[in-house]
Amino acid sequence: MDEIKNIIEKQERGSIRYVFPVETDNNIAIMISILANNGGGKIYLGIKDTGTYLEYKGYSFRVPDQTKIQQYLGRFKEFKINKQLLENKCLIEIIVDCASQSILFKGKLFKFMSDYHNDTKQLEPLKIFISYNHKVSDFADILENQLNMMFGPQIIISRDTRLKYKDNIDLFMESIKTHDFIISLISDSYLKSEACMYEITELMRDEHYTDKLAFITFDAEDNKLVNSPVEIHDLVPTIHGELRFDYQTFWNKRINIYQNKLAELGDNRPETHVEILNTIRRLNSILIQVGPFIEMLNSTFGKTFHRMNDDNFFDISDLIKEAVKEKN
Repeated sequence: MDEIKNIIEKQERGSIRYVFPVETDNNIAIMISILANNGGGKIYLGIKDTGTYLEYKGYSFRVPDQTKIQQYLGRFKEFKINKQLLENKCLIEIIVDCASQSILFKGKLFKFMSDYHNDTKQLEPLKIFISYNHKVSDFADILENQLNMMFGPQIIISRDTRLKYKDNIDLFMESIKTHDFIISLISDSYLKSEACMYEITELMRDEHYTDKLAFITFDAEDNKLVNSPVEIHDLVPTIHGELRFDYQTFWNKRINIYQNKLAELGDNRPETHVEILNTIRRLNSILIQVGPFIEMLNSTFGKTFHRMNDDNFFDISDLIKEAVKEKN
């Protein structure tokens, strides 16, 4: 009991929460999940927190149902409910251990809105899009698995592998802009892919796009991480030196191919003109943006995939942590 008296005297808050007069099992479960996700802590039922001082009042209600709370928390059991007497009044102490992985309340994450009251807020997961060419999909798998291990339900990852038959690709591209964070795996095949570069042109419509973009490049060493190595000419991008301008030449040639197709058709097949013109429009958009995009890559310090992997993707995980905080 001396420990509880010291807590009241010191006005300890944060990882120690106070309940008076009563809370439902539902809300107690939410509080336990928050403490478990933030290093552990304690809940005292029977101590009133006025915001300026703590007052011991006693607890005269039913003891929280531990079995029901465990069910709410996906069978999480690392907490104890103790009933004690202090000054001839009942006190309930709930000791919550630190969880090794995220503890959800009915599949959702929560946080306390203040150290001085127990109001809670549901956390919104950060929406992350991994942009890559299919030739480096094994690397995208490594990245996705690592991020899910680190952040669990704090993030939702989207990839173009989520596209299903008859999905509208243009609508999918448009949805990319609704994501909070974009991670681009920059290979040579990426910079020559219409789909990948169209994703980038959509993203670059936002003048602050670099604030939500992280990128990883490749070199020959990266192939040691995957079972099926990627051809070097498809894997390693040329984003430094004068050869970086070859990507603009590449896209200009692509446009010329479709313009020649249009000229060949003449007035014979007008119904095909719209499709070709739409393709030329997309390619022109890519040609306009590919230079500034590669210049951004050229002037920004980046890391190759194996260096990122060796560091457990620390640089990107740090950015994600900050983005999660800003969102919530």
